[in-house]
Amino acid sequence: MKEIKGLILCSGGYSSSIISNRLNELGEEYNLKFEEGGYGNDNISALGDKYDLILFAPHLSMYFDEYEDVLLEKNVPLIQIESREYVSSNVEILFNRILEVLSL
Repeated sequence: MKEIKGLILCSGGYSSSIISNRLNELGEEYNLKFEEGGYGNDNISALGDKYDLILFAPHLSMYFDEYEDVLLEKNVPLIQIESREYVSSNVEILFNRILEVLSL
């Protein structure tokens, strides 16, 4: 099975690293691998070339539309993480949504 690479974009990296670790545990059987990265002036198109899925932390919602337009052209799903999913005890809710978006 092909490895599916996901990126969690956030502003600092601490909370997203906790989420990323848990998603990696849950995603082992699906060959899902997640990394976290700080939001910056990255080339959106380059992120679409590197990752199969991009997750947006709740506090970055104001940038979602900007990324969505570019990533839709590249057929890379973009998920806005809801606040309730961004709590380490609710990562399974987010994981189930990821599986649905990826049709796994």
